This record gives sequence, structure tokens and C-alpha cells, in this order.
Amino acid sequence: MVTENAEFKELLPDLPPVEDWMLTGWDVTEETLLQSARRHQCCERHLVELEKKRLAKMKVRRALMPEPGWEKRFCEESDALLHLKAESGAEQIIIVNLAPTEPAETQEVDVDIDWENLKIPDDALPKLSISRLYLRLAIEVGAGFVNFTPNLAETPALLELAERRGILYCGRDGKTGETYLKTVLAPAFRNKNLKVNGWFSLNILGNADGFNLQSSSAGDTKIKSKRSSLESILGYAPGEPEESEYSHQVHIHYYPPRGDSKESWNNIDFSGFLGEAMQLKFNWLGKDSSLAVASVLDLVRFLVLARRAGETGLLEPLGYFFKLPLTKGRRLPEHASDRQYQVLLDFVRGMGLPEHLGGLLRHLADYRRSRRDCLSMHASENRMTQGTALLLAGDLANRYALKDPGNTHPGDIIFGNSHPISQVIVFCEKRFGSLIGAEYVNLTPLSGYVAADCLLYAFCDPGQTVFLVDRVHGGHPEMIPLARQFGLKVRFIPFDGMEPNMRELQEMVNDAKPALVYFNQSDALVLDGLNGLPLTPPETVVAFDASHVLGLIAGKLVTSPLDAGYDCLVGSTHKTFPGPHKGFFATRSQNLQDRFTTRTKNKISSSHPHHAVALASACEEYEVYGAEYARRLVQNAEALAQAFENEGLGVIRAEGIRTIETNQVWLRAADKTQAVRWFRRLEDGGIFTNYRELAFDNGWGLRIGLQEATLNGAEAQDVAQLGRIMADRLRNRLTGKETRSCLRLLLSDLTALYETPPETLGSIRSLIGV
Repeated sequence: MVTENAEFKELLPDLPPVEDWMLTGWDVTEETLLQSARRHQCCERHLVELEKKRLAKMKVRRALMPEPGWEKRFCEESDALLHLKAESGAEQIIIVNLAPTEPAETQEVDVDIDWENLKIPDDALPKLSISRLYLRLAIEVGAGFVNFTPNLAETPALLELAERRGILYCGRDGKTGETYLKTVLAPAFRNKNLKVNGWFSLNILGNADGFNLQSSSAGDTKIKSKRSSLESILGYAPGEPEESEYSHQVHIHYYPPRGDSKESWNNIDFSGFLGEAMQLKFNWLGKDSSLAVASVLDLVRFLVLARRAGETGLLEPLGYFFKLPLTKGRRLPEHASDRQYQVLLDFVRGMGLPEHLGGLLRHLADYRRSRRDCLSMHASENRMTQGTALLLAGDLANRYALKDPGNTHPGDIIFGNSHPISQVIVFCEKRFGSLIGAEYVNLTPLSGYVAADCLLYAFCDPGQTVFLVDRVHGGHPEMIPLARQFGLKVRFIPFDGMEPNMRELQEMVNDAKPALVYFNQSDALVLDGLNGLPLTPPETVVAFDASHVLGLIAGKLVTSPLDAGYDCLVGSTHKTFPGPHKGFFATRSQNLQDRFTTRTKNKISSSHPHHAVALASACEEYEVYGAEYARRLVQNAEALAQAFENEGLGVIRAEGIRTIETNQVWLRAADKTQAVRWFRRLEDGGIFTNYRELAFDNGWGLRIGLQEATLNGAEAQDVAQLGRIMADRLRNRLTGKETRSCLRLLLSDLTALYETPPETLGSIRSLIGV
């Protein structure tokens, strides 16, 4: 058993003992388990006789079949299971589907069945998969469900119902023998770059499963399952394209003398260096039931532990045990055994079972659970890809990166080992600069707020004037007190509605000759502030805070402010842009770069180079998907706004502008009390926003961002559905638990817009030693 491996026992010292389990089950035969065990010879006779008294008492329940009167039997079985659980004090029920392979005609998705209300047309019964009845039974009694067969139990309607009710499930088709070895060997050929030209498999077995597979239809279902993994692992079909159907063959034959033993002959033709032809042959002999039961017991253990840890829905990491692993959304399954095992191990490490943790780890486990089945919709947050996040764990997190302003060579550092770190920092700055159209970048600031602090400090002296966006027009609330701490005179950028009045501002600037005009807006629905001032006094620096629109600028959805009259940009890199927490200063003027660097040299002692490295990674990845992400982000904001309006909720819009131009949606509440109530309701349903006094005198409400939903793969139709779920929760038509179930179902059907490729992740882990 996998769970008996030393590494798993160390991670899970209190594994559920098999001796504590209560077993029951269904079959088409009326034999006792003792009679069946003797007849099928699934294990040594003396082992059967040792347990004969217990086996003789264990009566098999009559199978639930798709036949007239099934509804009554369904109710009887669900009542019996719930009664057994209550009477025994059992913690949970887990149903394992071990039914025979069903004919191909039962594998079609049934579209005319109302699974929620158990309404199945009579004419659908003859071709109905038995496996679906047992999945529906699991949903009915709140049981975990393991589909160990190749039968298609998991139809979209049943999965939707299972997700909504928080059912744990996994599958499909247990991988125990010849296919398991295939998924072990195929990665070896792939990793060694040995070309597989053909793979011939011949399987014989003599038990009831082998007898059932005599049926050509059932055999086809099984063979299709056994063939599925090889091409996925290799990345190609063996043999020449016109011969691929014959170059990978799988045959299954019933041979009674073998009994429960199964045997597989495999011949692999492959070529190596210079196309030299080679072969590998292996003969596999195993006990069918013994191999299967070990995996079944492992799976039951994992489901018990997962339920205790608060997991719900599909347990995708258990794909290690299956030929046809189920995945979330439209993601292709991983078949390579080595990678699957690592995913399983990581899953167990991260399951965070409280009884095995203490101190900090217990709190981290609680935090991880709090993030399950949820979606952050803060306008000021985003998530990083795996590769970007992983880079934060490298050795650079322990190193200083101090630039010497007295040395004109960009990137020079005044600590030992300076040259390699210098090269890294220079590369990061150039990568970021190329994405936003800046020739000079300074990544010393640790955050957007620190970047703003440095901006004021670099270009203003006490007594000088600075123009800012005030709070009522969406300006960052901390900038005004910060400027006054520096002894600056604060004046405000004028607005007409939600749009800055650039003509009036031009006149004010010409008159006041400020040291700095800083467009520091953090709450915005339109982007007119991107247009800077065409003419300013020579002593005035015009700066734009790009924190909330950086993803749109980098995705080339909007013009860079550096092309529209601004001298420099500052901001953070973790809002609409999916990077780490980092601040930046960027410009096309070497003079401004030198002034910023010189004036702020004593403000920060270390720029945290690991954050710069993670930012460079985010930039490289963003070049691949950023344009699509930026386009979707704004479309999704408008889609959510329309969904709210369709539900009769008050969405704030700029007067005269039809659509939202940023990532933000503002939802107006009646007052602060209602805004807080809405915030709490959504939080209870796993949707995290923030309530606040909205800009432009719009009272209290919610400010909502679409960054993470978009990066998770949501498109306009998905966001419209999300809006309906949120509206139902706001109006208390859904409970918090029901909201999380709907959210889980919605998110499970999404495919991330981008994720770091596995080979890149492997390289990063190797380079940083994780």
C-alpha cells in the first residue's frame, strides 16, 4: 500500500486503521463473501479460512440496477446506509465503485435525466450505466465516491450536483498492473529521448473481470482506457502517422487457467542515437485482486483524511491511482507516474491536518482551509503563477543588493558577490522597462507606497507645492498626510465628474509652478487620467501612479502614460499586474533617474532582490498571455457590472461613458451598515471584496476587482454567472455554504489563462534548491 510507505507514514502518523472500518457492499450474486472468496480464489485458501467466520456473516446487499422499480430500491439503500452510519457512529461513508466494465453503449452522456430529482425516463433504463446510480447514491447520503472502473459515472449533471453538495470524489479506472508499468517506463523513454516506434501489449486473465471483457463492447471500453496514457506521456503516437493505429496495440483475452492471476507480455520497439533500432521486452505476472485492493484501501484512507482536512469536490491529486484521471476544468490529465506521485506527495504535505501540526503550522493550515473554495475579488490584489511565487524562496531572499549611486555603471552593488547579483538586478530592470516602455527603471522601493514616498522625497523640498488627486476623486488616502509630513503645500487636481479637467489643471500648474504633479488615483472606472500635461514649467515633474492599471499598460490595452505627457511612473506590481509585492520608479529621462537614485539612496538599505527576480519572471510570462489577460480583464469588469444591473443592484458608472474601462466595479449600498453586511455575506460565501466609502461622493458600497477571476480563466459568460451567484448571496437567497458550493463548481470548470510550464518549474526548483 502506498500509505504504508515510510514518507507517507511520517507525514500521516495517524492513518485510519483498516480494522476500524465497517464493510458492506452490493453484488448481483446472493453468495456470502466467504462463498465468493472460495470460488474466485482471490487470495490464498488458508487466509480465507482464517477469516471464514467473519466472512460468512457479511451478507452482500442486492445490487442497485437500472430496472423498473429502481426508485424504491434507491430509497431503501440510501436509508439503509444512513441508518448503518447512525447506528454504528461511523465518521463518514465512502462508496467504491468496483462494478464490471460496462458496454460502450452505456458510456454515452445522458441528457434527458433529471438526476437531482431522480427522474429517469423508462426508455433510458436499458442503456443506463450502473455506475451512475451509485454516484447518485453517494451524493444522496453525503458519501465519498471512488470510481475504480472505466465506466463513465461522472456525467456533467452528476458532477455539478456532487460539487454543489460538497461530495468528495475521484477516478477513473484503477491503474494497478500493466498500465501502471507503462506509465513508469514511458517517462524513462521520454526523458532519455528514445523514440518509441511501437508498443505491443497482450494481457490474459481468468477471473470474472476477464470473462466480462470477452464482450467486444466492454473490451473496447477497457482497451480505450489502457491505451490512453502512452501518447500523453510521450507527446506523440508511436510509429509513423499512417501506421499509428497498429503501432500501439493492446489486447485482452480471457484465459480460465490463470484464475485471478493476470499476465502481460509487452514488446517495445524504440530507436536511439543515429536511429539505431532496439527492443525492450517484459513479462508481467500479478494477482489482480491483490493489486486492486491495496489501491482501494489507499484511496479510502485518502478520502477519510481529505474529509477531515475540509477538502470537498474532486481530489485531483489522487490521479496517481487511475488510468483516466479526472481533472478540473478542461485541463489535460497527467499520466506520468513519477509526476503523479510527486503531486500526491505534495497534496498530502499540504493537506494540513491539524492533529499533526502545532504552532505556526497549525495557523498556516487554518489559513489554507480559509482559502479553499473561494475567490479574492479585492481590487488591490492578484495572484502569482507558480513559477513566479517559487522564485521568492530562493537564496536571493537572504542577500543585500545595494546600489552605489557614486558609481555610474548601472546595477553596481557594494556588497561581496556583487557582480552576479548586479547582473540579475540589471536584467530584471530591463525586462520590466521593456514591458512598460521605460528606458530607466529603479526597483529599490519595496512597495507602491514606498515608491510614492520616494517620489515625493526625490523631487520635492519642504515648502514646495505638489498637486495630488484628493480622496473624493479616488486619490490614495495616505498621500495627502504623507506630503504634509514632508512639509509640502498640497493642491488638488480638478475634476469634471470622474474625468480630470486637464485644461484647468494646466492653468493651475502654470500659475503655481509646483515641484510635482502626481496623479495618484487608486479608485477609477475611466482612464482619462492617462493623458498627461502637454506643457509644464521646467521645474515641474509630472508623475503617474500606475499601480491599478499596470496590467493594462503592460498588456498594451492602453497607451503608456510615458507616451502621453508623463515624465515618470511609480507604483506597485501586484494589483492588475500579477507580480510580487514590489515598488518601482520608471522613466525615459536619465536626469530624472539620476535624481531619484541620488535623493533616495539613504531611504532603503535593501531592495529585496528576490522580489525583483520574481517580477522579472512575471514579466517574461506576461509577454505570453498579457494582451489576452488585459483584454479579458476589462471585458469581465463590464460583464460583472451588467450582471449586477440585471439583478437590480446599483452599479456606479461614469456619466456619459457606457462601459467600465478598468478592472473595478463599484456596487452602491444604501449606507455603511448595508455595505458591511454585504461584505460579510460574501466573505461567508468565499468571495472576498472590500467595503469602503466610494469615490466621487457615491456613498458606501463595495469595490470589486476582476484580476484573479480573469487569471483563473474566467470569461464574460463565467463572470455573468458569478454576478448572479453574488447577487443571490447579497439578497440572502443563498446561504454561505451554498454560495461556496456554487463558486466551487464555477471555478472547477475554468482553465487558468496561464500557468508556468512543468519543465520551467522543474528548472526553477533545481536552480533555487527547493
